[in-house]
Amino acid sequence: MNHYRITATESVGNTSVTATVTGQTSTTLTGLKAATTYAVAVTACRDAACVESGTAAAVSGTTDTEYWQLQGTGNTVSDHHPVGTPHRVRTGSSRVPATR
Repeated sequence: MNHYRITATESVGNTSVTATVTGQTSTTLTGLKAATTYAVAVTACRDAACVESGTAAAVSGTTDTEYWQLQGTGNTVSDHHPVGTPHRVRTGSSRVPATR
């Protein structure tokens, strides 16, 4: 085999994330949405263009739910979060930093 192509296709929107793996037995797919079901297929490519290939039957899996944690007291919110980076989340008409 020249390389493997791993493709995760979202069940609802049909958007996909693809990773190419050469000389490894595992990889991490990034850019997947939380709490979303994906069909994941592995293609074994015999040439660089993946024209000559064989594809295994896709398997289905759902990513974990993403939880957000807001930190603060009174009318202030902490700018420092130990996990991740601060994000702006709109809640009604106010905006507060949040981390996931």
